[in-house]
Amino acid sequence: MGRKYTVEGGQEIAASETKTMITVTCPSDAITKIRSIQVAQSTHETAEMYDIEMLRASADGTGGATPTPEPKEAGDAPFGGTVRTGPAGEPTYTADAPLLQTAWNSVLGLSKVWREGEMPMLSPSGAGNTILGIRITLKALMTTNTPQVLVELEEVGG
Repeated sequence: MGRKYTVEGGQEIAASETKTMITVTCPSDAITKIRSIQVAQSTHETAEMYDIEMLRASADGTGGATPTPEPKEAGDAPFGGTVRTGPAGEPTYTADAPLLQTAWNSVLGLSKVWREGEMPMLSPSGAGNTILGIRITLKALMTTNTPQVLVELEEVGG
């Protein structure tokens, strides 16, 4: 087992927009597993269904914040990769099939936990396999809101 971390991020999104909430780039010397994600918003109380995708990217977005993932165990080394939240410039997503593609209810949120062996992974040795992004789409006439995405990561190696 590796070192586990949590990190949260998001940004405001309006009707008819698709925006990346958070990206993860794996360290140059370790594999990164995505153990779980939780998605919520507290901007409004109108039940709407939003689309969410987790996709591989060949280039990270630009701008936004670069928070430091919090270790789940005291004394663990800092996460060796990079996390970006709310990028102003979208990542360059690959044509690979989404690792997650579903809808979530704006009032209930979404909680997705992967079992061991099914977790999306990022590897420093694979082209197009080092960056992952989570983006949300709102359809026309939906309510502007600020989704928050909480990601639990595991760094193996490094």
